[in-house]
This record gives sequence, C-alpha cells and structure tokens, in this order.
Amino acid sequence: VPYRTDQELYGVSDYWATPVEMLAAGGGDCEDHAIAKLAALKHAGVSAEKLRLVVGIDMGTGKAHAIAVVELDGIAYVLDGRMNRVVAWGSAELRFKPLYAAGFHKAWIYRS
Repeated sequence: VPYRTDQELYGVSDYWATPVEMLAAGGGDCEDHAIAKLAALKHAGVSAEKLRLVVGIDMGTGKAHAIAVVELDGIAYVLDGRMNRVVAWGSAELRFKPLYAAGFHKAWIYRS
C-alpha cells in the first residue's frame, strides 16, 4: 500500500485510518501503515500485550512519525515504513525519538 498523506486522501492534515479505510483509499501515511501492521499481527495470533504503536520524532527530518513495535522473546522489534527490514528497538539506524505509545490495553509516555 503506497504512502500517501492524509491531505491527499481525506483533505485534512491528520486522520488515523483503519486498515480497511487505508486499503479502500489506496494508500496511507505512517500511522495508518503501523495500525495495519499491528492489526495483521494480532489477527495472526500475536498477543495484544506484545503490540504497540509508538509515535515520536524522525530525527532525520524532525517530523512526527509512527511505527509499529512487537515484542517477541523479550526483544522489541520495530516495523517502520521507512525501512525495508525489521530492526531491534534501539538500533542506531532507527533515528527515532519516541514520545508516546499505545497498546491494546495500556499507554506509555516516554521521558526525554
């Protein structure tokens, strides 16, 4: 599903689409992709306790960005639409400063 801004798709600056809405629109931005990845993982049987959406700042661009994170065997893995592979949380190539996260059952605020 191609990256497309909320302005292009919905005519607004920010809209958090469901996976069905993203597919119907033919595109989505970073949080739409992250939400769809989390939904797919949950549907595939990954425990909701192991999944979270993290919103922060892309340190390369200085802009807001969202990623999907899944914890497996005690390691948090990042599914980031800017990368073609999965990386472990804290990887130097991430260039991401987390601000807050939401899971299916709780939320977190990161300290700077």
